[in-house]
Formats: sequence, C-alpha cells, structure tokens
Amino acid sequence: MELAHTLPLYTALLVLVGLIRLAELSLSRRNRRLLRAHGAPAVAEPHFRAMVLLHIGILVGAGVEAWVTRRSPVPALAWAMLALLLAASALRWWVIATLGPHWNVAVMDSIAEGQGRSDGLAAVSGGPFRWIRHPNYVAVFLELLALPLVHAAWLTAALGSAAHVWVLRHRVRSEEAVLLGHSSYQAVMADKPRFIPRPLSVAVRNLFAFVRLGRPLFLLGGFVLYGLGAAVAMAQGRIIDPSVYLLGQAVITAFQLMTHYANDYFDYEADRANATPTRWSGGSRVLTRGDVPRPAALAGALGAATVGIVTAIVLASRHPGGMVIPVALAILVLSWLYSAPPLRLHSTGLGELDAVLVVTALVPFFAFYLQASDLVGLRTLLLAIVPVCCLQFAMLLAVGVPDAIADSAVGKQTLVVRLGGLRAARWHVTAVALAFAALPVLVAAGLPLAVAGTAALIVPLAAWRICCARGGRALRPERWESFTFWSVALLVLTATAEITGFLARH
Repeated sequence: MELAHTLPLYTALLVLVGLIRLAELSLSRRNRRLLRAHGAPAVAEPHFRAMVLLHIGILVGAGVEAWVTRRSPVPALAWAMLALLLAASALRWWVIATLGPHWNVAVMDSIAEGQGRSDGLAAVSGGPFRWIRHPNYVAVFLELLALPLVHAAWLTAALGSAAHVWVLRHRVRSEEAVLLGHSSYQAVMADKPRFIPRPLSVAVRNLFAFVRLGRPLFLLGGFVLYGLGAAVAMAQGRIIDPSVYLLGQAVITAFQLMTHYANDYFDYEADRANATPTRWSGGSRVLTRGDVPRPAALAGALGAATVGIVTAIVLASRHPGGMVIPVALAILVLSWLYSAPPLRLHSTGLGELDAVLVVTALVPFFAFYLQASDLVGLRTLLLAIVPVCCLQFAMLLAVGVPDAIADSAVGKQTLVVRLGGLRAARWHVTAVALAFAALPVLVAAGLPLAVAGTAALIVPLAAWRICCARGGRALRPERWESFTFWSVALLVLTATAEITGFLARH
C-alpha cells in the first residue's frame, strides 16, 4: 500500500489504542474507589509517572516517527506485528476479566489477610495467572513493542522497549514487595515464574545462560577493532562494500565466540578455583555455577568455528583477493591455540602476545584487506594499531591480576603469574604510557594528525589510570573491579577515537 493510505490508517490505529487506554484508566479509577472503600491502601510508587510517560511517549513517538521519516512499512513485519498486538491485547483483557475488582493501573494492597477488613479480596491464581505471576506486564510489553513496528518505527520500538524494561524492573519490585507479604499469595503464586511459563521459562533460562557463556559484551571489542581496519581503508578513499563488510564481521564474531566458549571449557579448573573473579576476568562463571553443562561450551566453540569457516569460504568466493582464507585461518588457529591443547598458549606466558596479534593486528588487517585488497594504505594501518596493541597488552595484564592466585594453583602460568603481581602492574603502566607517548613518533612516521589528535583526547583518562595503578595500588582486591574495567575501556575508547579521526578525514 502507498504511504498516502498507510499513514492515515496507522494514525487511526494509534488513536484507537489511545482511546482504549483512556477507557482502561476509567475502569481503573472505578476499581480503585471500590478498593479504597473496603480499606485497601494505595502503595507509594515513585516510578508510576515514568510508566505513564512511557506509554504516552511510545504512542506519540511512533506516530511522529512514521510521519517524519515517511518510511514505508514492511508488509510481512506489519502483519506479524499487528497479529502480535491483537494477541497481546486479548491477553491483557483476559487479565482484566480474571482480576475483576483487583485490576488497577496503580499498586494497591487489595488482598485481605489479617488486616481487619470486612470485605477483602483473595489472591487470584486463575486465568493466565495459572502459569505466570505477571501476565499483564507481558501483554503490555508486547503491545508497546509491536505497535511501533506495525509501521516500521524502529527507533521508537528500540528506545521504548529499553525504557520499558527499566520501568518494569521497578514496577514489579514495588508490586511484589506488597504481594509476597501475604502468605495466601505466596502459597499459590511464589513458585511460579514471573513472565514466561514453564517449561518455556526453563528453555529460555538455559538459552540465556548459553548466551552469557559466550560473553557477548566482549564482542564489542571485535566490532570496534574490525571497524578500525575498515576506517583506515575509507580514509584511503575506498568505498565500503556493505555485504563484504558484514560477512567479514560475521567471520570475526564467530571466531570470537569460539574463543570465549573454548576458554570457559578448557579453563574450567582455573575458573572453579577462582574465588576472586570480576565482571571482566575469571571467565563467564556459567559453567562453574552449573547453569550449563560443561560439554555445551565445547559444542558452542566448535559450532562457532564451523560458522566462521563457512562464512569465510562464502566471503572468499565474493572477494577478488587471495588472502581472505589464509588470514581467516590464521585468526582461527591462533585463537583456538590460545587456551586449547596442545599448546595452551595462555599457560606459557605467550597467550598475551597471541591475543595482541589476533585482536589488535589481524582483526583490523582483515577488515582493511577486505576493502583494500591492493594493500595501499597498509603503512597507515600499521601505525594506527600501535597504540591499541599496547593497550590490549595492558588490558590482558590487568584481567590476569585477579585470576593470578587461582591460575597459579592449577598450574596455569600466565604472564602475570610468571612476572608476579608487582612487575605485572609495572608492565601494565608502561604499556599504557607507551600507547600515548608514541603518538608524536607515529605522526612523524605518517599517522594522520587528526587520528593522533582524537586518540590524544583519551590521555587524561590514561594518566588517571596510571596514577591509580602505580606503586602496586591496582593489586589491592578492592580495586580489581575498576582496574579491569578501565583497562578494557581504555582500549575500546582509544580504538573508537582513532576510528573517529579516520572518518573525519574521509
């Protein structure tokens, strides 16, 4: 359908949803008056206004985005989201009918249990509450996700869903603080999942645990350093081929996931012995908690490796250069040997150098080569990766500090174990200082001044972190969390700053 037809129809849908919300508010006010008349107190809820603004914001935002962008709806997505919207609305009205006078947009303590009320209400466990504790919030979340996507309002859907997660977190916490205070509610509802029925909730929980096993947050580094290589190619006047870029990123991400799954599998004993992990060290903790069977990590590693190899073959078939497969295989082999037998490089003191070579050298080179197969501009790339190589090395030393006791206990001779904590901290400080002290030399050697200038913006942060790590301060257990976090942040921020500098020259 033409926009001249879809935009008015979509606007009418938004208005209809808004009118339904107003009718629900009227019903809510009536129920609230009845509950108050029977002694049910309202519960203070500081985030209620945020919830109201969220609902209004999504309705208005979806309409504004649709009219301003004049983006045509995707037919298959539009019909699927419309069906989801109707299903979610049906679920919500089922909830309203089941709760009867209990239903309210505000949180009220309506269960009568030893409160001296003459006409109280019992805990509701029928209808959709047979399976989950909060079907209403499931329905509303799906409605507010589906409604913008009916007309491809991607931004409203993404931002609205993210804000809704925050709102629901506080809303559910406030509501359950009241409900779980009643033994009658606990007896019929406490053992039920919040949002996803069993056994689906078990399957989803296992899936999330498997995803956490792959440490998805660390994938960001692969995206940034791959982007650095492509940015250098763009600065040389190359036009990025989107399909080649995405296939190359898929190869890197698959091999990264392989490395993460393999690390947790082969480092199981060290992680189990580690009593001082941080968010950035000590593995994902998924295997050590028993959330996922250990063989699943090996299966994940092999599966990710297979995906990466197949994608590399597809990429090579679409790329004129002859180095795609050799470079991809080098990344694969060196990543696997980092923690896997027979070499287990991370237990020999060579793992840190192996990781620097793969992550901050081969990954940017792979992205650069895919867009500039004649290698014109390679010198610029080599100069650009010097600071990030130093910072990657410093980061690896930092994340090795909290793990050193456990690593030593199981015979894992990382570079931190071999050096000792104090020397490792000194090497860390030296590597961070060298990353930024080298910038003038790199400019003299040909690194664009704009790139060095954007990277230099990180110098104050680096200087602060050097002061925090000097004299063995970073070896104190209470500082390990910030020590590891800021080491990761320095690498990502500096690489991002360099990308910005290259793009500014493009």
